[in-house]
Amino acid sequence: MAPEFNWDSDPEEGDEVRTEVADDHDRDHDHDEDADPSPRISEIRRFRDVIYDYMPFGHAVCAVIDTKQFQRLRHIKQLGTSYYVWPGAGHNRFEHCLGVAHLAQTLVKHLQQCQPELGIT
Repeated sequence: MAPEFNWDSDPEEGDEVRTEVADDHDRDHDHDEDADPSPRISEIRRFRDVIYDYMPFGHAVCAVIDTKQFQRLRHIKQLGTSYYVWPGAGHNRFEHCLGVAHLAQTLVKHLQQCQPELGIT
């Protein structure tokens, strides 16, 4: 399945894009071929990351990720000119923001489970 967002421009030749999208029904081998292919609001999209493996995000987070402004983060280097000294430090703001969103989501879920008296929804 192709990504559901539009990019301002294609990544430059040679750029490594380390995130990919896999919907739940892509991972399900027993899904019905005649089922409605339109996306459901409750679908969880999973983004592949080299550190966190598959990061699941719901519709609300994906709505932000799919915006033109968020997609522009792909072209901004997280570490600036450090890439010239340490070539392995080739991260961009898009990947960084996905990781931060994943960690924030993990923290909230942990607080919901361990401290229900806080009433976090």
